[in-house]
Amino acid sequence: MRERLRIFIASCLYYSGIVRLALFWSARTKRQLIILNYHNAEGNLQDQMRYLSRHYRILHVEDALKELYAPKSVDRANASRRDRRIPLALTFDDGYLDNYRLAWPLAKKLQAPITIYII
Repeated sequence: MRERLRIFIASCLYYSGIVRLALFWSARTKRQLIILNYHNAEGNLQDQMRYLSRHYRILHVEDALKELYAPKSVDRANASRRDRRIPLALTFDDGYLDNYRLAWPLAKKLQAPITIYII
């Protein structure tokens, strides 16, 4: 009987939309950082970087980590003038030649900071 009651309450919360609202609210209030790692700069990189710069706030890795681990008081003080988009750091691994030939000029053109890690 206790298990049925638990399932009934859980289904009521789920189908009323309260669970979805709680998940949405927790995702909006907690700090987030996306680190996107490319291996090669091939394909439709220009379209991808345009999309990312439109929907995310692209930062250097160091700046993104400083923002992620900043004290809550500093975060609240800058909240009114801060860009509300999720911060994103673009990295390229292994330092292939196409990173320099394709990704670097594209990043300069779109004014998107990238980090290239050399072997």
